[in-house]
Amino acid sequence: MSIKEEIIQNEVITTAQRLFQKYGYSKTTMEDIAKAMGRGKSTLYYYYKSKDEIFEAVIIKEADEVVYAVLEATKQKTTAEDKLKAYLTTSLESIKVKLNLYEAIRKELLDTNDLSFNQKNMRAPIMQYNTKEIQVVKDILLLGLENKEFTTSISENVDLIAYTVITAIRSIAMDLALNEEDLHPFFEIDKMNIMIAILLRGLKR
Repeated sequence: MSIKEEIIQNEVITTAQRLFQKYGYSKTTMEDIAKAMGRGKSTLYYYYKSKDEIFEAVIIKEADEVVYAVLEATKQKTTAEDKLKAYLTTSLESIKVKLNLYEAIRKELLDTNDLSFNQKNMRAPIMQYNTKEIQVVKDILLLGLENKEFTTSISENVDLIAYTVITAIRSIAMDLALNEEDLHPFFEIDKMNIMIAILLRGLKR
């Protein structure tokens, strides 16, 4: 892909990202995206076959931003325990911010109990996000073992524990999307710290 094509493709994603946040998925059309870019629909179809594909690209971009935020937060810490705390708090806070940005889509999900885009199109970005996040958690767990912060009993199940943590984060994110008002008290900082402390207690020597 040429630099010009990459610039245009990024423009499509950024523009669609803004429109999805403002109007939701269903009310945003390919024509809306093209018009907001000041380009013809043919430009969009050159890079993406459908609105579903554009939405998938937007979700991947959003997930990458969460991963970047997490990595930056964990880099600032030295111990595995502090890195894991930073990972969990930053992940949850970043997800909450993303949900607030996509309030229009959250309302669609609540109103219809489903979104009109094909769920198959969500599989790739979710798997891509999970793979990156699992590696982040694995690296923290391995550091904890190396530094003798975490019990050696977890050494044979690092992959499983990392997957469990990511699954829990994803489940919490879905609950936040569907039941934000009901779950809000649990996401005050002191309540989040209690949940993190329970996890760490199971990992520590």
